[in-house]
Amino acid sequence: MSSDHLYTNAHSPDVERAVLSVALDGRHKGAWSSIVEACPTPAYFHVRVNTLVAMACASLFGAGKHIDALAVIAWLQTVRNGDAVMAMREASGLKPVEGLDFGESVLATLGGANVVFDIMNASGSLAGLPGNCATLRALYRQRATIGLLSASLQRATRVDGATNVQDVGDTTINGLASLLGTGTTTTGMGAAGVLSLIEHDRLKEGGAERIASWGVDALDNALRLAPGTLTVLAAGPGCGKTSLALQALMGTIDRLGPGSADIVSLEMTAQELAAILLGREVRASRECVERGYLTPEQREVAHAAVQKWNAMDIGMRTAGQPCAIKDLIAWIRQRHIRSGGKLALVVVDYCQLLQSSNPRQTESDKITEITGQLKQVSLALNLAVLLLSQQNRDDRKANRDEDGAVTTFPEPRIEGLRGSGSLETDADAILLLWRKRNYTNPIFPVTAIVAKYRRGQKSNVELEFHGNSGQRFVIPEAKKAAPREESQRRIASEPSRDEDQFNIF
Repeated sequence: MSSDHLYTNAHSPDVERAVLSVALDGRHKGAWSSIVEACPTPAYFHVRVNTLVAMACASLFGAGKHIDALAVIAWLQTVRNGDAVMAMREASGLKPVEGLDFGESVLATLGGANVVFDIMNASGSLAGLPGNCATLRALYRQRATIGLLSASLQRATRVDGATNVQDVGDTTINGLASLLGTGTTTTGMGAAGVLSLIEHDRLKEGGAERIASWGVDALDNALRLAPGTLTVLAAGPGCGKTSLALQALMGTIDRLGPGSADIVSLEMTAQELAAILLGREVRASRECVERGYLTPEQREVAHAAVQKWNAMDIGMRTAGQPCAIKDLIAWIRQRHIRSGGKLALVVVDYCQLLQSSNPRQTESDKITEITGQLKQVSLALNLAVLLLSQQNRDDRKANRDEDGAVTTFPEPRIEGLRGSGSLETDADAILLLWRKRNYTNPIFPVTAIVAKYRRGQKSNVELEFHGNSGQRFVIPEAKKAAPREESQRRIASEPSRDEDQFNIF
């Protein structure tokens, strides 16, 4: 049996009409909202006329207008057929076609208003709206799976020698991983409360908290890389944002174990990242690793580190591989599945190098799409995303003396981020690194500014960057607090009866 035959059979016109009839009836205000929750795009409807009617309903819904048969007919009357076909192909990921007739309205090509009234009068099935929507979602996934596997099979059977089997496999796995994430899940407040209490009891009994780490205790206390959050890390050149991101990567793996952290670096190669991490292991600069300056003892330590990394299952996607946001999301889902749900942190270096789904988008629209998608995947997979970002040049202009020599760099601000509007809106936290001046010493102070934190307070953390021993951040010796007595650190689980909890004076 051919794949085309399988693809054609993976739909049900009756179920599609039954779903649309509820929306076209017009008496159920929340009907289309319920439909969209299960079937988010018109592509879930396979029959052409049903897809066009679904497009009309989606357009009216997006504009906040009432949906019924008359409103849909009016929409179909005003939209040209060619525009609708182009929109359908774009929504399905197909290339545009030439020679379309744009002059005639969609309603005219369908044969008039009676087509819409016929759908409205279609009898529903015994499954009801939720059951019919679930059927449509399952059929859509079936069609998408057949199409994906058919395309992969065609690529794999080419005989011109240009097909890379690894690329075919990665594309197929990424597509399936993305497909598995299609759809939404509704959770009642009571069920969510039960889950929260279960997690509370587990932690109270001594269970480990699955929260990613910065690799610096002071930062972990000031800004938690909690599951379901998007954190933006921004700085000017030479402030160490990539080094801090790598420190968070390894700190998370040290805390949570293999498979808990991955990195996407579109600026550096895998070998460059490894050189930084090897320098950190042997307490040497990156240049010592890249230029062959390690001592025999350091070489042994570096070799042992490489053997240890092999067991850590660190996923890396690095420079030289163009990456669109939709491919990145699919890759994250794939890695999450392979880790068995252990993945707790994904580092993305950096935002402005990612490609959007539409190359004609403005820079602002591109960043809006990227941050929105990353925020959604962090919530869907319950992991932390650390997104690195650039600062605008105007915001990092150095202050100079009369001779033109650099004196200080201005304090970074959220407004100075490229695409700051979307970054500030979607991010749960924003951390800015501030190097106040140029330093000749490889060890110099850096201020980490928590400029936004939805789960806590804004604050500054004074750090020290060690460029000659693995490009790592540490807490300055002068800033390390003296250890407190156990009695001072202990928190009473229950206040005494004669203690006034509200009198703080």
